[in-house]
Parts: sequence; structure tokens; C-alpha cells
Amino acid sequence: MSESALPAAVEPATISHLSVDQRFLGLGDYFLQAVERLRDTHAGLASAAQRLDDLSSVFDGARSRMAREATTEQKAIVVEVFDSVPESGMAREEFIRRMWEATSDFSWGPDFVGALVDAAHRQPREPLFHGAMLTSAVSSLEAHLAHLAEEYFRAAPEALHDLPRESAKEFSLRDILAMSSIEEALEAAIESRISELSYGNLAGWRAFFKDRMKIEMPEMALDWSALIEVFERRNCIVHHEGRASRRYVRSIETQVSVHDTLQTDRDYVQQAISALELLGIRLHVAVWRKFTTDASLVGEWVEATSFAALRREEWATSLHLYETWRSLPLSNHESILAHVNLLLAKKGIHGLTAAQAEIEAWDVSGLDEIFAFAKYSLLEQLDEAFAMVPELLQRGKLSGWALAVWPLTKPLRADKRIQKYAGIMQDHLSSDATVSREVAADAARPEGSARD
Repeated sequence: MSESALPAAVEPATISHLSVDQRFLGLGDYFLQAVERLRDTHAGLASAAQRLDDLSSVFDGARSRMAREATTEQKAIVVEVFDSVPESGMAREEFIRRMWEATSDFSWGPDFVGALVDAAHRQPREPLFHGAMLTSAVSSLEAHLAHLAEEYFRAAPEALHDLPRESAKEFSLRDILAMSSIEEALEAAIESRISELSYGNLAGWRAFFKDRMKIEMPEMALDWSALIEVFERRNCIVHHEGRASRRYVRSIETQVSVHDTLQTDRDYVQQAISALELLGIRLHVAVWRKFTTDASLVGEWVEATSFAALRREEWATSLHLYETWRSLPLSNHESILAHVNLLLAKKGIHGLTAAQAEIEAWDVSGLDEIFAFAKYSLLEQLDEAFAMVPELLQRGKLSGWALAVWPLTKPLRADKRIQKYAGIMQDHLSSDATVSREVAADAARPEGSARD
């Protein structure tokens, strides 16, 4: 199996026999898939979680009780009260008062309103969902940190001897005799050390990567203080029912008081997932670079990962990932391509008006003509961009795949003139039933331009 052919879904527990680069490829893809699963689950179920706390859902039980006894006319009165609730909502006390006035004279009325009161004072369901998703997101990053630490000890097993005596597990003679090989003993020692790290906190991981590999975790994060808050909030969700603990208040610069409920909503979790993902990816790259035997594999993985974030329109994440890619040893063509996608990410964050001056200042004279096309596309000068498409396609400088999926060409896809190239785009999209890492990495690379 070649390095680049490594399956994306390799389980971390099954990779110890692989080469260093194969292991890092597998672990990186495994982490990305874990984050994707979290993001998709959260996005797909957030609306359903919100509906659990809608008036219609909260009062379903009470309404079913009323439906068994009320006449058609009486039901119409109840419906009027529900319909009187404005889109902006209504205080529950006011709603209960109106319903009491409307139904208290009916035989079933007091019991019905009592059921409404019980429903109105139930604990909301939506925060439970968002809290669970945040907890899972933090756990995914912690698991990835543990995998990276395992790779460090596998690459530098002598580091196990540097542990303080009181923190290192002593193996009994029975333990040693039960092990079939030195390799098994090494894996057991690594597992013991990782277990100790995993029961620590973010400060412990920061110290580990700094002391062992000279990697500063805060430099890998989009906002280190915000990440500390995410971890502390997770602890509050797990141990304090989502209320601020004394440790949280002491650790975070906030106006929140001890025992206040921490509002963890959809936007918060989405931002937290992106921040945790970015830290995990950048830390993964930093560790991998220290042990790789083929630096080009690191670059290819970062490029593909950056492009995937760009396609999701995760602009801030893709911006930082392309900056990471650009910091690696690249060919001149790759450096310019990174610049294009950095401009695209900035445009996505700030809008064309804010990014226009920087794009216009980019001098593409003397560069490959694909970059003149890129500049026109960034500026949404569609007449000029479309005028270049036929020749770029003919000369293999632009692919149907890039026309179909590169976020750079999104303005072109919104123009009816793109229909002329629908067949080319479809052919390229359907030619690969499974999109490999190489396809993703090459999506924005002009056809015929080999890696230097």
C-alpha cells in the first residue's frame, strides 16, 4: 500500500504496524471525519432540538387531554388562544392567564390548564442537545491529542524513561511475563502514559507539547482564550449541569456569576467545533512535520484539508489552513495557488468590497494565465473570466471539476453562461465515483501543471 493510497477511515487502534507517514495520514483523516460527523449531526438535528421547546411541542400532552373531552366549539376557542401568540413569542404566565380565562368554565378546563402549567415549567430540551454536542466535540479533540502523543512516544520511546518516577507506572514481574514482546511492553507503557495525560486538562496538554516537542499550542489556535473557555464550559456541562462553576468564573474573564446558567446555543457550538477542528489540524501538522520521512505528503494533506474547508465556506478556518500550507516548502505554483485561495477566504469573510483593493493590487502579469482568470473571478468580472474559459479548457489549464466545485468559480456557476460547460462539468464529476485525496488536492490545480 502506498502512502497516498491509505484509506481515510483507518481506526487509530489498528495503525501501530504502519509507517510513520501512513499513521499520520490515517490519524489526520480519522480526526477530520470525526469532526465532520459532529458538524453534520449538529446541523441536521439542531432544528429538531429547537422544536422540542416550541409551544406546540411543549403543550402537546395537554392538548391531547383536552381533545378527548372538548366539543368542536370549545376546541376552536383553544385554537384562538394559541393563534394569538405573536411570532416574537409570549411570556408563559401571560399565555396561561389567557388560557385560564378562555377555558376555566369548561368541565375539562382546570385540568387542562394544570397540564399546561406543568408543561410550561418543564426544563428546556434544546440546551441538552447543544451541551451534548459540545461535550462530544471537545472529547474528539482530546482523543486526537492523545493519538498525537502516542505517535511521539512511538517515534521517541526513550522519552518514556524521562518521566518522573512517581508518574510512571511500574510493571510487575507478572505483567512483564504476560507480555509476548518488547513491542507489546512499549505499547503498554505508552498507553499508561497517555492515560495519565488524558485525565489531565488543557494546561497539561499545553505543557506536554511545549516540553516534549517545543510546540506552542496557543500559536496553533484561532483564539486560545476562547478555547480555554470552551473546555471550561464543557466541564461545567458535565459536572455542574451547565451552570458556571467557581473554577469557570475564576478562569474566564466574564460577567457570569457562580451558578449562572451558561447559554450554549447553536451558534456557539458551531463556532466551537470550527475552533477545535482548526487547533487539531494545525497541531497535527506541527507534530507530523517533526517525524515525517516525506514532507510532500504533509503538504498534500494540508492542501486537501484546506480546500475541503474552502468548499464548506468555512472561511476563517480555510484562511488559517492555507496560511499553514503556505508556511510549508512549496513550489512557486503552489505558493501562488495558496495566495489565490487566501484572497478567496478573505473575500468570504469580509465581502468583495473590503477585499477588492488587495485583489486589484495583485500583479498577475508574467504569471500563468490561469491566475489572470482567478483574478477576474475573484473580482467577479464575469465577462473577462468567461472569455478565458474556452482556451483554458482547451489547453488543459482549467478542468470541468474546478469549474464545478472550486469556490473561486461560484460566481460563474450563478451565471447562465455556465450552461455551455454543463456537460464538461458533469463528465468530470461523474468520472470519479469516489473522490480521493488526490482529486480534492488537485481540484483547483490547473490540469497539466505537475507538482514541482
